[in-house]
Amino acid sequence: MPSIEARIPTGRAGRYLVQLCQHAEAMGGAGGHRPRPHRDRSAYQDTHARAEWSDTHGVITFTPGGKCTVDAGDGTLTVRIDATDDQALQRIQDIIGRDLDRFSSREPLTVTWRRPGSTGEPAVP
Repeated sequence: MPSIEARIPTGRAGRYLVQLCQHAEAMGGAGGHRPRPHRDRSAYQDTHARAEWSDTHGVITFTPGGKCTVDAGDGTLTVRIDATDDQALQRIQDIIGRDLDRFSSREPLTVTWRRPGSTGEPAVP
C-alpha cells in the first residue's frame, strides 16, 4: 500500500483540518455539490469521499482509492495519504493539494510530499 505525507508549517493547522474534512464531507454527501473539473475528469468522476474529524484529527476516506489522515499540531498540519496503488495515491494527492491551495489563498502553504519515515528528497509518485 503506497503512502505519502507532508508536514506543513502553519499557524492555522486546526482551521485547515476542519476545512478539508468539511469539504470532503460536502462532496461525498447526498446534498453535496459537484466536483470541480480536474485535468483528467475521468480519473475523478467516480471518486467519493467521506470524513470524520475533531479539532485535532481527521480521516477522509476516498472510495475507491484509500484514505487521508490529517493531524493539527502546534504550528504544523500533518497530512498522510495511504492508497491502494500508485494511481490512487496520485489522484488523492492531487485532490488534497488542490484543496489546500484553494483554502490557503491568503496564506499560501508550502506542501512538500515525502514517503513516510523519509528525511531525504521529496517524493514524486
